[in-house]
Amino acid sequence: MIEPRLKTAILIYLWAALIEDTVLFLLAWLAPDTWFQLFHSAPAAAGLETAFLRRSAGQWIAFSLAQAITIWRWRKNPVWLAVEAGIRFSDLFTDISYV
Repeated sequence: MIEPRLKTAILIYLWAALIEDTVLFLLAWLAPDTWFQLFHSAPAAAGLETAFLRRSAGQWIAFSLAQAITIWRWRKNPVWLAVEAGIRFSDLFTDISYV
């Protein structure tokens, strides 16, 4: 059984991650120039940079979908927390490859 405080912490994390990834998706997909200005202090993106950014946006929306499913299902089926952890862990490799 999961303690009430831990349940609260899990929900806060899942909702924060859902909001973060949704905002990242929206910003990258709808305003790539703003993205490059905010995150890279660079002028507007051109060509392949925007294509690669939108490809990443697809990953963020997939994370958002997985997090939404986890928020919906984890109380009845806690294995969804492990699924979500695996999905978040996979993002580590994209971040490392970017650096």
